[in-house]
Amino acid sequence: MNTAVTIPWQAVVEGCPPSQAKALPLVVSRCCAARSDVPGLDDSSRLSGLLDEVSGAMIAPLTVTRGQGPRRTSDVILKSGLIAVLTTDGTTSVVLQQVKRPARGHFHPAQHRDALVRRYVARYAVLDADVPGFIPNVPDERHCWQFRSPDRWGFTSTTTHGRLTWTAHAMYQPITLSRRAKEPNHALRPRYTDPFDQTPPDRGDPFCCLPELRQIRDFVRQTVDSQTPSYLTLVYFHDLALSLGRCRLFGVTVPAEWDFSLSPAAFWDASKHVINDLRNAYKALTSDKAARVLHGPFRIEDHALELLEARPDAHAAYLALDEAYAAALYHASPEVPAMSRRLTQVRRLINLFDGNLQKNLPLLRLAASTYLLDNWRRLLAPAHRDCPPWWLDGCIG
Repeated sequence: MNTAVTIPWQAVVEGCPPSQAKALPLVVSRCCAARSDVPGLDDSSRLSGLLDEVSGAMIAPLTVTRGQGPRRTSDVILKSGLIAVLTTDGTTSVVLQQVKRPARGHFHPAQHRDALVRRYVARYAVLDADVPGFIPNVPDERHCWQFRSPDRWGFTSTTTHGRLTWTAHAMYQPITLSRRAKEPNHALRPRYTDPFDQTPPDRGDPFCCLPELRQIRDFVRQTVDSQTPSYLTLVYFHDLALSLGRCRLFGVTVPAEWDFSLSPAAFWDASKHVINDLRNAYKALTSDKAARVLHGPFRIEDHALELLEARPDAHAAYLALDEAYAAALYHASPEVPAMSRRLTQVRRLINLFDGNLQKNLPLLRLAASTYLLDNWRRLLAPAHRDCPPWWLDGCIG
């Protein structure tokens, strides 16, 4: 499909001003609608609006490109939260291959965009222990992904090493609310610590888990009350459990003045959301043959990465749920028996998902084209690294 939309492509791949870049026409692949998981691309007005958004995003793009020379493949994060996959020969045109919707949404559009940035940093930046932090655009014969305009991705220059490092600059800002809850919410309780656990050493926070945790924690404290609909608390408390669990999984020390554990009320909603996510991931995994036929090579790779990313997310959320259960057990809460049954249900679904992941190792090995597994190995806290999960060491052989 030919359109009147053009893209200043050299501004994207070379960083020159858009006014000095050659404008290439944006065309749509014949299979774009079939490869994409966004409805309505067959409608000309819907597609025209999407193309205008893609073209406008090139002025200040969040773009990751792959390839050498003029031939490139690019992922562009749009303001709407969709991801456009573009290919080009650098001289004649830019082809829109597909438009994809990320696997899971978040409680707020700003947090949704920040989560997409974090996902791409984990995939295509390198966690350097000497800095320590995530470094973009490392020359590598096997990996050739490049972050364009790294400052827009949250990379800043460090004073000690003089290298670009991911600091999540200008991300995870406090979310302004139109109102504050008039009554205290009961999603949070004081941090429960096992008296037999040793205090782990401070490993820093290269993955910027603390800004995300604080943003979600403050949002929940200001927002949730007895009038909050249950469909909202499911998402709020799940994101709270996920961000807290990441801190525990990666050994990030949470400041004592705002550390916490989940309350039984938050446990129930968060665990229900985890169960729904695991069921959806299981369905996506078991329908993999259909995904191969319908979505093509670009979608298959992203499909494999999303399946892998679902596993540590489930692991992190489970750690927060298990901590909430231990706190309830310590305080002799009446909810303990029911919480125990729910925790067992979550564990069984994780095991079921694991079993089917192991049957699809050829698909998961597509992650070898990224830094994802290497970064996870380095992020894990010593307590979890000593006996690494199979999906970290067993996916790629």
